[in-house]
Amino acid sequence: MTAYELFYLLLETGSATDIWYPYDRGTTNLDSLTQVVSTLTQNKNYRFKVRAKRGNAQAGDYSPISQYYIATVPAQMSFDSADTEFGGWNITLHWTEQNSVSATDLPILGYRIYSNEGYLADDYSLYKDLDSADITEITVTGLTPGNRYRFKITAYNAVGESVLSTALKTYAMTKPGTPSAPMREFPDGISSTHIKLSWDPVINTGFVPLTGYKVRMMRVNCLITDLGCEEEVAPVS
Repeated sequence: MTAYELFYLLLETGSATDIWYPYDRGTTNLDSLTQVVSTLTQNKNYRFKVRAKRGNAQAGDYSPISQYYIATVPAQMSFDSADTEFGGWNITLHWTEQNSVSATDLPILGYRIYSNEGYLADDYSLYKDLDSADITEITVTGLTPGNRYRFKITAYNAVGESVLSTALKTYAMTKPGTPSAPMREFPDGISSTHIKLSWDPVINTGFVPLTGYKVRMMRVNCLITDLGCEEEVAPVS
């Protein structure tokens, strides 16, 4: 029957020699080609190799060496906000710097930004690999004003990459234009309890359809610093 011998090496900084240790529970039969290696040290770097052996006969050659950290990938993260700039051609994405917290976490090495233009939910491609842990924003350039975009972000360390974030959905757009001053409608635009106002529609919508208007009102002879001097009326959609 063929058995397999598993060996491991702990990579230590400043080590003069490579000392390979046999894993005493690392033999298995031909029907099971996996082995759970326990009692390893967290946040350490290990190498592994395996060889085949039949009974007491001479063992075969060692396998190629594999190398792994005994740690976890970073936790899932998310964007904080997005700002459209320069006439709708650019979008700046913001996020919070990630730090290692768990005992099994390694330092964050950087972030990866993924983008999707349009409405295909899972069709994301890598936009930028940021190889610094202290970056907290990026400007995505060359966009088409009026188009919808989705973005996802990951953090990565020496082990690998976190799960993709939930999508941040936004448009490449600008601020809409300014409406005309609100005017009272005649003849029944005012009463003892209400006033009916109207204004001209905004021509410049910022490349995307408007979602509504906000109306604010201020009492006459009221200082703007006074509590309740200015307030927002219910949005008009």
